[in-house]
Amino acid sequence: AEARFPGGLTIPVLFLISPTMSSAVSLLRSGTVTEQLVGGLSVTMQAIGTGVVALFLHPTSFKAQWVVEDEEGDWRDQNEPGYVNRYGILFRDYRDGRHFFITAELLMSMATGILKSYQASESNCRNVVTTAAGMSTAYALSMILLRPNARPNERIFYAAIASIEALALIMQATSLWVASEETQAKTRALAESVVMASEWALIAKSMYDVARRIRSIYHYFQGRKIANPEQRVFNYFSNQGQVGEEEMGLMDLDLDLALSEASTPAMVQEPVPLIPEIYQPPEPIVAPEIDAADLDAILADIPDEAPNLNPSLFDNPNNPNPLNNLPMRADL
Repeated sequence: AEARFPGGLTIPVLFLISPTMSSAVSLLRSGTVTEQLVGGLSVTMQAIGTGVVALFLHPTSFKAQWVVEDEEGDWRDQNEPGYVNRYGILFRDYRDGRHFFITAELLMSMATGILKSYQASESNCRNVVTTAAGMSTAYALSMILLRPNARPNERIFYAAIASIEALALIMQATSLWVASEETQAKTRALAESVVMASEWALIAKSMYDVARRIRSIYHYFQGRKIANPEQRVFNYFSNQGQVGEEEMGLMDLDLDLALSEASTPAMVQEPVPLIPEIYQPPEPIVAPEIDAADLDAILADIPDEAPNLNPSLFDNPNNPNPLNNLPMRADL
């Protein structure tokens, strides 16, 4: 009954659901009225939570599709944008047609907690170990036959862990029924060592997955510091195939945001100003100052079709350059 199960949510299930269920069942079996109410509420909430997950992953409400690209599959949104990014933790680790397998893992964890509760109070745990061996065998067969995990290496890893745990429990249950007490003690020690080794392997694998998720989140927020949306789009396509699926899922969100920012008027870049060292604007053309004595000669040179000029333009003493008031012509 010490066996654990592998899966995508190993750490929270391993350290929370199973011991919580074990404590709740212990309260129901031997606690006071208040403790029994607390235990019953805990069991009910865990059962409801598992049922909600099962309904959420039912084909009628499931809104993701399995897309195969370059011989590798991944989940994509079907008709609700952002669905995979929000709820992918429940099914992203599983392949097409096996997205519901998290429900089996949750049920296995709850059953393990119940068996641990009975094991703690039973002097003869032969029935408990036999039940645990049957459950572990069924789970190992489901891992081997259904191959629920999306990545091939994880299929091999988790199927091997489940098979090793099942064999250890079958060996211990068999010894409890037919072997002597000395053989039972040796078999129990061996089975517990095997199960403990598998638990440490699962913990190491889970810590590696958590480290990958933390790294993905770190790179996501580092990428968000880039103000230029076009640069973020470039980084997205540059990193495809070089980062993990979790990081690509976060980058998908940033890609959508960058594209939306780049399409808004606020993000349109202003024209780049001209550099003075390269472009010098021409100086303004100023008409030369001409004495009043030369005006008669200038007016004599204007053709007859020129417009009539008002003599008052030239009689203003405050206008030192009366030629500036004349109409400009290309031939002057």
